[in-house]
Amino acid sequence: YLNGIESFRAYIQGGINANGKTEISNLKVEGDTVTYHWIAYTKEGFLDAQGEETLNIKDGKIILMQSEPN
Repeated sequence: YLNGIESFRAYIQGGINANGKTEISNLKVEGDTVTYHWIAYTKEGFLDAQGEETLNIKDGKIILMQSEPN
C-alpha cells in the first residue's frame, strides 16, 4: 500500500536502484483510467516479473494503483 508522493517515489526509486529494466506495452487510456502490461527484467536480463497495472487518475494525480502479477 502506497500513500502519498514520497511513498510512490520510494517505490519507483527501488526499481531504478535495482538496475533492472521494465517494458510497458498495451497502454490504454479511457477517461481517468490508464491500463498497461509490464514486464520487469533483472539487471542480468532475466525475466523477473510481469503483470497488468491500472491507474486511476483524479485532478492529474494517481489516486489508485492496482497491479495484478501474472
